[in-house]
Amino acid sequence: MTSVEALFTTAENGTPADPIDWDPLREPDALQEVGLLDCRVCPLTGRAGLLLDMCSALQYRTGNAALLVVRGLRSFH
Repeated sequence: MTSVEALFTTAENGTPADPIDWDPLREPDALQEVGLLDCRVCPLTGRAGLLLDMCSALQYRTGNAALLVVRGLRSFH
């Protein structure tokens, strides 16, 4: 079993989940009502991670949690 911390700190992508047929990061309001459980930012490696509670998402009903890891991050607002 892979820990959330390991998924954030390693270069590997981990075990992929079943693919979805739409991109929640490009769909307007797709992440509406999603809860942010934790946030990690590492400026030295250019990495940011968001742990999301998907149980309350209005448009995404197939999961209970999501981890979004951005690698190669130069800046964010």
